Amino acid sequence: MDNHAVEIRNLLKKYKVANTEQCVLKDLNLTISEHEFVSLLGYTGCGKSTLLRVICGLESYEDGEVFVFGNKITKPTKDNVLIYQDLNQLFPWKTAIKNIVYVLLKTNKGMKRKEAIERAEQFLDDVGLKKFANYYPHQMSGGMRQRCAVARALSMNPKMLLMDEPFSALDELNRRKLQELCRKVFENSNLTVLFVTHSVDESITLSDKVIVMGKDEGNIIGVLENTYQYNKTEGERMNMRNKIMKILNSQYT
Repeated sequence: MDNHAVEIRNLLKKYKVANTEQCVLKDLNLTISEHEFVSLLGYTGCGKSTLLRVICGLESYEDGEVFVFGNKITKPTKDNVLIYQDLNQLFPWKTAIKNIVYVLLKTNKGMKRKEAIERAEQFLDDVGLKKFANYYPHQMSGGMRQRCAVARALSMNPKMLLMDEPFSALDELNRRKLQELCRKVFENSNLTVLFVTHSVDESITLSDKVIVMGKDEGNIIGVLENTYQYNKTEGERMNMRNKIMKILNSQYT
């Protein structure tokens, strides 16, 4: 498992629905290298979010093995931080800076409050929110709240960010800005990023690799290398889009 951020072997995950068992992930095998930006793509209901929660340690599973940075996952750890699409994941009674200070003090025993405030200011500055440090979540736009959520996640000093369609509820302009921020944060750190999306274009925009999941009994049906270049030509985008759509459409033939 050298240099593997994630290694999954023969994963089986079921849910009980109306007294019957429904298979969500079956015989799933996946390897993600360290410091890789990977998009997990597939139709709604294919198990993308469930897989993310399994990797994060929030979901148990029936069979198989899940390793993250060489350690078998049985519960959540601070090495893996999940950011999801809900725009209201901050503590509503705390300002932006106090949201981050709280996490810093909780995850760094012995840290002085003054140091926590200084570090929180830096994290907010990194995501362009320093001047909004004393705003409460209800005073911020959706895009600002997601940027603050990213800053709070980074304050935990994780090895991997797990992002579950984090920008899907945003308008196109804010989505574009957050995509740029997300990639910038990745390139300026030693992070590994696993990014769940149902948008083919978003996966092409952000990723080093695109992993396509099948629609039934979620498994991996395609892995495509995607040389990162934010401003790809339309021809390059179209070529990659056609490859992805060919894999996705193969499930309906």
